[in-house]
Amino acid sequence: MKGLLIFGAALGLLILGLGIWVATPQGGGGLGNEGDSANINEANQDDTVSDRDDGVVYMRNRQFKPKMARVLSGTSVTFTNRDDVTHGVDFKDKRLKDRPKIAPGGSYAVEAPAKGRYAYRCPIHPEMKGTIVVSKG
Repeated sequence: MKGLLIFGAALGLLILGLGIWVATPQGGGGLGNEGDSANINEANQDDTVSDRDDGVVYMRNRQFKPKMARVLSGTSVTFTNRDDVTHGVDFKDKRLKDRPKIAPGGSYAVEAPAKGRYAYRCPIHPEMKGTIVVSKG
């Protein structure tokens, strides 16, 4: 009987530990990096939203998300690397400053210039492409 009780206690601790791990960001859940529920929504939405107007572009799964970011002129566009490999940003229009390397977890902000469309790609993974669409502010 004592052995059964010890087995049950060990099994309970194992299940509790697994539940805690699954609730962490490393386990696929939990509260985001800053510990608030807003990051959970942000992390999930960047895979489903096709166009954003908040000036944030994520690098994830070797893609820019969204592929087309819409902002007002003078607004900063922030590229955030949520992938496990280094990416970069190479603009076709050289009025915008390139960033050849952005490490995993890193970010880079660039100010959107005048109204227009600005194509960019990852210099490390050329199949990664996107566009910033700037409207007059």
